[in-house]
Amino acid sequence: MIDVRIANAEDIPQISLVLATSWKTAYRGIVDDSYLDALTTDHWVDFLTKGLSGDDIFSMVMLEHHEIIGASVISKSDIKCEAHMVSLYLLPDRIGKGYGHRFYCEIEGELKKKGYSRCVLDVLENNKKAISFYQSHGFVDVGTEATTFLGEREYPYRVMVKDLAVGFQNIKPRITEPEVGIIISYAALDGSPEGVAKEAELYLSSDMLNFYGWVENGEVIGICGFEVHSDKVEIHLISVFEDRQKQGVGSAMVAALQKMYSLPLEAETVEEAVGFYRKRGFETTAFQDPEWGQKFTCILKVNPIPLGIPPLGGSADAFINPGF
Repeated sequence: MIDVRIANAEDIPQISLVLATSWKTAYRGIVDDSYLDALTTDHWVDFLTKGLSGDDIFSMVMLEHHEIIGASVISKSDIKCEAHMVSLYLLPDRIGKGYGHRFYCEIEGELKKKGYSRCVLDVLENNKKAISFYQSHGFVDVGTEATTFLGEREYPYRVMVKDLAVGFQNIKPRITEPEVGIIISYAALDGSPEGVAKEAELYLSSDMLNFYGWVENGEVIGICGFEVHSDKVEIHLISVFEDRQKQGVGSAMVAALQKMYSLPLEAETVEEAVGFYRKRGFETTAFQDPEWGQKFTCILKVNPIPLGIPPLGGSADAFINPGF
C-alpha cells in the first residue's frame, strides 16, 4: 500500500535516514566519495527539527506498508506564491519504478492546494538524470548558473522553474470574478445573477467546500466545486467556458481530482448532463427527485496510479539544494 502525506516531527529521524541513504547513491561519481562517506543518518535531524517547528518549510513523505521510502522538503521563497523544492529523494531500490513520478505528482498537488503558483529548484549541473526527470515533469532550465561547496570542493548547479499556474488549482479567491460567474451559471441550479451570487457566497462561507478551476495563462476556463469526505469526493459543480467545451477540459478536471485524492468521485445530475459523466466512465443510476424529477447518481471508482512504470524522461529522483 502506497501513501503520501505531510510529515510530522516523529518522521524526522526516518526522513534524515532516507536523505543520507539516497545521497550516497544519487551523487556517487558526482560528489567526492569522502564527502558522501562522511554523511551520517542523523545529518539532517537538526535542520528538520528547527524548520518543521515553524512555518518556513514543510515536508512530505511517501510510505509503502507504513515505512517511509521517500521524502521531500519544501520551503517558502522570498517571492510571493513561489515554493522552493529543497529536496526530493527516494530510497535507492525504489528508483526507476514509477515511485518518483507518483511522489512528485502528489507534491505538486499539495503545492497547488497551498496556493503556490510557481516552483523553483536547484540541481547539480552534472546530475543529468535528475535534470531529465524534472524536465519531463515540466521544469525549465532558466539558465542561471551558480556554485555551492560540499566539503572542500565547489560544484556548479543550475536553477529550474515550473509554472504551477496552468492546470487545476484552487480559485476560490476568484469566485466573484464576472468571468467565473458566467461559467458557474452553466451548472448552477439557478443560473441567474442572483443565483450565481448565492452560489459564490455558499462556497466562500464554507471551509468544507472547495472551488477549483482549470487555468491557462491566468484565465479560468473551467470550474469545479466539490467536497472531500473520508470515503469519496462529492462533485457539486463542474462546468467549462462555452468556447472551450468539448476540448478535454472537463476530462482533465476529473482526472486531476482522481490524482489529488485517490477516492471515488460522486455526483448528482439531471438527464441533460448525465452524458458528460457516462463518457468519462462514471456508473450512473437513475432516481426520482421530488423537485426535479428524474436525476442520476454518478460514481467513478478509484483508478489507482500503477507502479512499475518508469517516470517519463528518466529514472532519477534526487537533486541538491546548496542550502540543505
